[in-house]
Amino acid sequence: MLDLTGKSAIVTGGARGIGKGISLTLARQGVDVAFVDVLEAEGKQTESEILDNYKVRALFIKCE
Repeated sequence: MLDLTGKSAIVTGGARGIGKGISLTLARQGVDVAFVDVLEAEGKQTESEILDNYKVRALFIKCE
C-alpha cells in the first residue's frame, strides 16, 4: 500500500455513498481530506467521523 501520510485530497460527493467511502479510506491512510456535497447533515456527520477517528484534518464544504 502507498504511504499517503501528509498528503491532501479533495473529494466531490463525499458525504455519503462511494464519495464517503473514498473520504474515509483516504483519511485512514493519513490523508487530509476536504470534501464537498449538497447534503449538509450527512457532510457534517462524515467530517465528524473523520476528525474523531483519524489523526488528519477534514473539511466539509456545502455546495449547491
